[in-house]
Amino acid sequence: SKALRVVADELSAGHSAMDWSETFTVVPTNPLPFGGAGGNALDVHDDLKREVAFYNTAMEGVIEARALCERSGIPFRRPDDFFAEMVKTDDHMAKVKDRLIFETKKMEAFEQRKSNKEQRLRAKE
Repeated sequence: SKALRVVADELSAGHSAMDWSETFTVVPTNPLPFGGAGGNALDVHDDLKREVAFYNTAMEGVIEARALCERSGIPFRRPDDFFAEMVKTDDHMAKVKDRLIFETKKMEAFEQRKSNKEQRLRAKE
C-alpha cells in the first residue's frame, strides 16, 4: 500500500509539472452533487436528475477546455472542408430512409381509412 502511494505521488508530481497541452486534463470545479454531507445532494436513483447533473458537469468541463485550447492556441474546430468517414454505407442509409418512408405512408393510409370510416358513419346519420 505504501509503495502504491509512492508511485501514485510520483506520477501525480510528473503530471502536474507538464504543460496543459501535454495532458489535456480538465477537472470541473463543481463536483457531482451525489452523496456527500451537503444538503443539496441528489438521489442517485433519480435518472433524470442524475443525467442532468452529468450533462451540466460535462458542459462545464467543455467550456473550460475550450477556453484553455484558445489560450494555448490549439485548434479544436474542424476545417470547413473536412469530410468524416461514414460508419454506415450509403446503401444501408437508403434502406433505412426507404423503411421510414414506408412506415410513414402506412400510418397515413391508416389515418385516411379511419377518417373515411368516420365520414361514412356520419353520412348514415
